[in-house]
Amino acid sequence: MERPFTIHEPIHNNPPTEQEKKDSEELHQFLVEEKVIEDQAGITLRVRVLSDLQNILNDWVRGVFADLNQLSLNDSDTMNQHVLLHTFGSFRLGANAPDDDIDSLCICPQYIDRDAHFFDILFPILQSTPGVQTAIAVRTAYVPIIKLCFNTISIDLLCATIQYQTLPAELNLASSDFDISIYDDKTRRSLNGCRVTDTILMYPENKTTFQEALRLIKLWARRRGVYANVYGYLGGVSWAILVAMITIKLPTVASSVLVSEFFQLYSSPQIWKTQISLNGTQLPKNQNKEEPMIVPTPCYPPMNSTHNVSKSTMAVLQKEFSRGWDIIQNVLKGDDEWSTLVEPSPFFTEYSTYLQLTYYAPSEEILKQWIGFGESRLHYLVNRMEEMEEFELVHPFPMMFKHDEYDEEFGEEIKVKREAKLTAEDILNKDTSGDFDDDSDEEEENEKSEMKKDEAGDDSADRHKPTEEPTRESNKFCGSAFIGLKFATIQVPEGFAARIDLTTTINDWLADFAFTEYTDEMLFAPTILKRNEIPPFVFEQLSQYYPPQPHPPREKRAKKRVLTTDFLPQLPQIALLNPKQGQDENEGEKRIRPQSAFGEQADVFDRTMIPSLFRRPTILSKSLIVSAKKHNEMKLFKPLKPLLEEKFIDTLITFENTKQEQDAIINAKMAELDELKQSIEKQKNELERERKRLELIQNDNETQQLDDQAIELNVGGVIFCTQLKTLRRFESSMLFRMFSGSHLLPRDKQGRIFIDRNPRMFELLLEYMRTGHLPLSFRNSSDEKSFQTELDYFALSPQTVHFNSAWNSQLKSNGLKVSEDGKTVEVVGDDGDHTVIIGDNKITHGTITVSVKVSIPRPNRYSFGVLPDIPTHFNRGFGYKNGLLGWGLHDHQSNLGIYCQTQLVAPSTLGYSTNDVVTLTVDVDRGNLTFKVNGIRCAELLSCEMIKLGVYIGATLFNHGATWSIVP
Repeated sequence: MERPFTIHEPIHNNPPTEQEKKDSEELHQFLVEEKVIEDQAGITLRVRVLSDLQNILNDWVRGVFADLNQLSLNDSDTMNQHVLLHTFGSFRLGANAPDDDIDSLCICPQYIDRDAHFFDILFPILQSTPGVQTAIAVRTAYVPIIKLCFNTISIDLLCATIQYQTLPAELNLASSDFDISIYDDKTRRSLNGCRVTDTILMYPENKTTFQEALRLIKLWARRRGVYANVYGYLGGVSWAILVAMITIKLPTVASSVLVSEFFQLYSSPQIWKTQISLNGTQLPKNQNKEEPMIVPTPCYPPMNSTHNVSKSTMAVLQKEFSRGWDIIQNVLKGDDEWSTLVEPSPFFTEYSTYLQLTYYAPSEEILKQWIGFGESRLHYLVNRMEEMEEFELVHPFPMMFKHDEYDEEFGEEIKVKREAKLTAEDILNKDTSGDFDDDSDEEEENEKSEMKKDEAGDDSADRHKPTEEPTRESNKFCGSAFIGLKFATIQVPEGFAARIDLTTTINDWLADFAFTEYTDEMLFAPTILKRNEIPPFVFEQLSQYYPPQPHPPREKRAKKRVLTTDFLPQLPQIALLNPKQGQDENEGEKRIRPQSAFGEQADVFDRTMIPSLFRRPTILSKSLIVSAKKHNEMKLFKPLKPLLEEKFIDTLITFENTKQEQDAIINAKMAELDELKQSIEKQKNELERERKRLELIQNDNETQQLDDQAIELNVGGVIFCTQLKTLRRFESSMLFRMFSGSHLLPRDKQGRIFIDRNPRMFELLLEYMRTGHLPLSFRNSSDEKSFQTELDYFALSPQTVHFNSAWNSQLKSNGLKVSEDGKTVEVVGDDGDHTVIIGDNKITHGTITVSVKVSIPRPNRYSFGVLPDIPTHFNRGFGYKNGLLGWGLHDHQSNLGIYCQTQLVAPSTLGYSTNDVVTLTVDVDRGNLTFKVNGIRCAELLSCEMIKLGVYIGATLFNHGATWSIVP
């Protein structure tokens, strides 16, 4: 395969030294020990699974074709139908591990619909196929996908429908001749996986060293927690591009040197100020988002494969690149081992505070969908948190931990948090300050005392428990993701402790969710954790990397409580928005929803008091407010009562006195801003219209100059001269795309464009493109077949569309009777012009061919043709135009019709004989109308503008007892 274009030149082509070969052998042995190289049995199983899947897909597409065309499964046209199953990703690159999935693309003919056929028909077939353990359809994904496990092999199956009625045996998607621009966005994204992988694979000269280096880099990225595109790191495509870039610069070195150069190059911060492009493609700067890393895909249309990387994940990547470079130097010196490079990330011991995001679902299958949707939106939450001044680093861990909600250690706590979502306890009673001061020992003793009172049977605690505890059968399937938080140094007012309020940030993030498959049983709960509060299931699932972590005994831990509101009735308890609705049920506005027990006062306090008092979403710490218990009457923590009354009452009075004035000022400013926005938008629209008008004028002038340009072609050794506009006459043709200016065309020694086709047939094609008239006759049937072959090759054949060839029992004369199968119509009334329409709809595109046979009791006139619209009367006023001189229909009432003059005169062509078989072909796109009688072409009308607007096919009969029969 020819290597594609690249702007990079090799640094050198020196062969590897003996030491480098020895280092590479050690690297290979290390990969074998780590079991990242699949054995022959595993490869054979994957090939067999793909073969079985190919057979299933072929049977599926043949069934769809047979249903659409009302054919049997054994019909020859049906058996010719098939799909192309292409693989991409790590399996296609030859760098997959034994437990990796197979990324695959099902390429389908043009009659396959992704929703109606791929998801509605194929997905149930796969679910019921023996050997398929699981199958999940994700219709709403950025790239729609079916995920399945087939005979223990995980497969991600995409679908792309391309413009072939019957697919060829092979198709090179990465070829420049394959025009991807004609397809919709989802199809382009589905095709690009294969196109990108195939293109990447063209660059390395030594595939073995490339695959060896890529295996190690992927193992390192997974162990160090930087392998996952959805979490804001790099996916398989990005890592492959980065490794391929090194192979371009050093095409002959050993795999150990490739790895060394990889870490040395990418550990430099300067390299990321440029775009890492294999072929020199430069993406325009994103005006809406700062992109710390840009790695374009190497084929059209180029996309940034690292678009999810954020400031925080970029910082994590740079740290890991630098660590890798330091270790690699020691490894190659013999001072360290390869295993040191891939030691697991110390994520769960690295930070003092973590954010846990837990997803709940009633079944494992629904949980997978819910988690998949949440993971695809996680990087948006990271971006929102990065904008908060309280955080220096927001570090997501690229793994979802599945666990049981009713864990014996955390069962009660999880139940409460599941019900209450993010409560005031999470904000007020939990230390989220990171490196800031911990609470005093006195407060800890107070909390322990309160906990003992609760355990002794204090009734007041019952008010804060969920009114309906979940049963063991509901929502017991859970998945949790974790984000490490590093706090920035911020100024805290005297007398206050630093506390972070994530309620608004998470609510705004949830409000943007648009998960169409959401149900009320699918819940979400965020929780702030200290390092020693990380649930045990995390270390159980990472037991091969982390030692078991001791957890404080339950009886010694402070009982988790929801902060009471006894000390101030207006203080609301905070709860997250419903992820499905994202808005208040009564008012329809996005906000934090207080408990209904506090009513409108709590609502007003929540939206006005806190921002006014603290200027940013920070809430009083528990060093100032201590939870109080209610026995028979409301009690306050006595030492703090005067301070609380003074601070809150004074603030409330001040706010009430200034609220109206502030609202008036804000409304006036907003009105001025809206007026200014409207004025700017109006000017912008006017300038944009003027710009487009000038561009159209310029483009028209340039296009006209190009179209009039004379061009010489060498077709099979014969020289042709024509204008560019002749070759570009039909926009759907291959010649139009060839001469669009986006393709590099081969030329002969004299500089003429060379086309290796039959010159004699090309002469007829060129005449057809000049006049729009197809040849009426050929010297023999062989020439006719050759000409049709050239039409198909250059995509100049009129596109045939499906048409219901049946007489319409509603759109006809009262004197006509249509048979039950719709194939025959008979005159049962008196003699006269009786008219009937064929089909149900107006023909607006493509080519339709219909053949009918006439039977008349005595020689008399009949007519067959097209009409621009449905007539108001079917019983009179219709017939042919100009007597015996032409074919067509004409409405004498409105003086409107489409007909064509007779070109050839042959027996039974004048519409006066019985048993004639009349064939009508209408090409709506080109405005052509052709008639044949008994197989002899007798009339045609070309480039008719009225036909291009769409037509109906109809016919007339005169004599009683005459019939029209549709010929299959």
